[in-house]
Amino acid sequence: MSRKHHYNLGENLLHIIGVLLAIFGILHVVDSVLLITRLNLPLLSYVFSTCYPKVGYTAGIALGVLIGFWEILVGIGVYNRKRRAHIAAILLFFILSIKCVAFDSLAIFTITNIIFLVLLILLSKFFKEDHTYTTLNYQKIVALLSVLLTLVYGVLGSFILKEEFTGLHSLTDALYFTMGTYGSVGFGDILPRTIQAKLFCVSMIIIGLGSFATTITFVIGPMIGNKLKGIFKIMSMTSQLKDHIIICGYSYLSDALVQYLKREKISYVILESSSDKLLKLGDQSLTVLGSNSSKETFENLNIKDAKAVICAFDSDADNILTVLTIKGVMEKLELKNLKLIVRIENEDNIEKVKKLGVTDIVSPSLLAAQAVLEITK
Repeated sequence: MSRKHHYNLGENLLHIIGVLLAIFGILHVVDSVLLITRLNLPLLSYVFSTCYPKVGYTAGIALGVLIGFWEILVGIGVYNRKRRAHIAAILLFFILSIKCVAFDSLAIFTITNIIFLVLLILLSKFFKEDHTYTTLNYQKIVALLSVLLTLVYGVLGSFILKEEFTGLHSLTDALYFTMGTYGSVGFGDILPRTIQAKLFCVSMIIIGLGSFATTITFVIGPMIGNKLKGIFKIMSMTSQLKDHIIICGYSYLSDALVQYLKREKISYVILESSSDKLLKLGDQSLTVLGSNSSKETFENLNIKDAKAVICAFDSDADNILTVLTIKGVMEKLELKNLKLIVRIENEDNIEKVKKLGVTDIVSPSLLAAQAVLEITK
């Protein structure tokens, strides 16, 4: 068999597994709804009862809905050969295989789950990494549905089993109990009285941990990973900068400077202490989130090879603090040719900055006022 045919076979197998998973999920959800409404079909009820003979009727229904939605979402991901769906599918079939063995399900269900599990492991190379916006949305949808279904499972399940709990009488009580259980608070005013209720509480804890893990894997994990990649990328770029200009603080002045530097193709880096302001800079700007009072920050920005440092904060106090820090770095690294330009808005602060040894001082507001007065003459 040629390599192309082998690849096509692997893709087709994943399409089949994805479709079957989605079908299984739909059947799980439909059968659970039918059981809730007491309109169960004989065939589906037989299949369902062989899957959950010891879990209990009510807990089995809620678990069936949860697993059904999980199978549908994972099935879509497997069909599209998403890498994260591959991991979720392996975890799903692993759990289903253990469940079938633990609950004495029919051998055919156990064998089927194991076969799918082995196939997914063998076909791992056919899954693709996808860093597109669509994948990000898919991950967020999966995480959101996981949280919502976990809450629905806890609220509906405990409400249906309210006769087997002490102190649980309404949906509000069920919601209160669910949030307390998932939040590991457990005030103790609502307690399970029967074995079935206790097993249901155990299943709530397991499903809650699974939902938390899903959210971490699909949403928080990628966010932290992208953030770390961005940090390492910036660190790598700043260490290689030569004859660049360091702009301290994002303001209308620094924004105008950036446009000019881009146009003239002059290397630059922006130091900003506020994470909110960094969002306005966009992805094209080389920005670093750091403290303007830290000498180490400026050393990391490769200040020894910089052409100039421009203090462009809106606040005079921030600019003066930055000057003090830079002066300390210049003394430590013996930088005599570094040009230091400071923005000062309050005329009273100009003399203070001059006493620090700064000669290049710019006051945009004073320059604007002078320009306006020149026009009126």
